[in-house]
Amino acid sequence: MEGTDRVFERLVRDNQNRIYALGLALTGNRHDAEDVAQDTFVRAYRALATYTPERIRDLKQ
Repeated sequence: MEGTDRVFERLVRDNQNRIYALGLALTGNRHDAEDVAQDTFVRAYRALATYTPERIRDLKQ
């Protein structure tokens, strides 16, 4: 799980601005854009739980 958490932290750090910007472009509202980003990362975190250790290792690279 620790590896998954680190991968997720990196995923958020590397993509949060782009996800938010896309949400803002799609919705035109910063609060809705924040919701879009939050929902996106919740789904990503849940999906990481289904990844095998090999896939998580590949994401770390």
